Formats: sequence, C-alpha cells, structure tokens
Amino acid sequence: MLAACFLPVGGRAAAAVLLGGVAILVSSWTAARVTFTGRAQSAESALLRLIAGMLLKWFVVIAVLLLGTLSLKLAPLYVLIGLVVGLLAQFLVAMKR
Repeated sequence: MLAACFLPVGGRAAAAVLLGGVAILVSSWTAARVTFTGRAQSAESALLRLIAGMLLKWFVVIAVLLLGTLSLKLAPLYVLIGLVVGLLAQFLVAMKR
C-alpha cells in the first residue's frame, strides 16, 4: 500500500519502497522457518535455533537491500523507507497480540 503512495514520485521510487517491505517479509518468513521447524527440543537447542533465525533474517535483509541499491540501482532512501515501515508494521502486529 505504501508503494502505491510513492507512484506519483516515480515508478523506481515505488519499486524501491516495495523492495524494502518485501525484504522484511521474506526475511521474517525465513527466520520463522529456521526457528520453528522441527519438534520439541532442549532449551539450549531452541535458543540456538532462535539466534540462527535472527542472524539469517538480518543477512537476508542486508542481501536484499544491497541487491536493490547496487544491482538494480534503486534509491537507498526509498528502500530504507520501505524497510522501516515494514519493521514498524511487524512491531505493531506483535504488540497487538
């Protein structure tokens, strides 16, 4: 929805905002798959899976942002706007529960 608000600015700006939001979406899904797959485990193993999921999440975010800014030549400010709004939405959903 935010990307549609940036369409008057330009198509590349809207694509950059969308990429920032998609980076959060894909990275959160990846972290959840690493953290919550498998059966019940010991506390130490569960903590290690949680840490591995969070590290993988931020690796995916950084990789997508670098791909967008370096390879696709999108404006970094718009990519960061999409990233921040995606993180804010994720935070608000978590606080609602």
